Amino acid sequence: MKRINIFIFISVIFSCQSEVEDCYQTEYYPTGNLKAIECYNNVLKLRNRREYFENGRLAMNFFVNSKDKIEGSFRSYHENGNLKTKSQLSNGLVNGIQYDYHKTGEIEAITNLKRNMVNGYQIFYHPNGNIRTKFFKVDDYLVYEKRIRQDSINNKKIYTENYFPIVSLSKNPVFVDDTVDVHFEVPLPNDSFNLKNFDVYFTTLPDIDKQEEKTYIDPSWLIKIPIINNKANTKIIIQKSGKLKIVGLLAQKVQNKKIEYDFFTYKFISEPSPGQQN
Repeated sequence: MKRINIFIFISVIFSCQSEVEDCYQTEYYPTGNLKAIECYNNVLKLRNRREYFENGRLAMNFFVNSKDKIEGSFRSYHENGNLKTKSQLSNGLVNGIQYDYHKTGEIEAITNLKRNMVNGYQIFYHPNGNIRTKFFKVDDYLVYEKRIRQDSINNKKIYTENYFPIVSLSKNPVFVDDTVDVHFEVPLPNDSFNLKNFDVYFTTLPDIDKQEEKTYIDPSWLIKIPIINNKANTKIIIQKSGKLKIVGLLAQKVQNKKIEYDFFTYKFISEPSPGQQN
């Protein structure tokens, strides 16, 4: 009687599985090993695609909606079987946190995404758990980066930080003798960063692609701009035609030391005014 019960229990499991999924497409490696299988999930109303390495281990597992966009849970794996990437998608777009892992299983990266673009922090880790690089981005635009490396000679950690404010202009294109309002913003958490002021150089360059472009910076164009709540505004007068470059330095005190960062470059075309054109 006991054997009959076990047989019935196993039969029920397989019956339920077949009701949940209808598998209809399979792909194989030349060796005959399974490469991929697609099944329709009758509960979720989505196609489930599972891809495999040639060694038989699972490579990817995800769901696809009627628009052929990935929907819901997405998982990818290293060839050794350990998890590689974990995320949640809606109509093919990641909205939320994506986790990436080293082959050995430790966390490799944590990324905040909105519609597949990095919005917020993106942090990369060494296998030992120490932070390697930290970025802060707005719609994939890099605003802040912090890189950490180990000095093997002095056995100390070396930190490098850079800031890249979002720059917007009141008019574009601009002409000689134009007065332009310039807005700077560093959209970072106010409680984490103590930004004080910008030292900004505005300069025109004969050829912005030349390697020696920094030699064209005119110190007389230096403007100190106070920062309030990570935002700053100033006015500039376009003095001559050419290609305008904005180069900034950020002065910040860290552990009673003043550190300066070459923190952004912004370029746009400065054209002759209509009256000067032939």
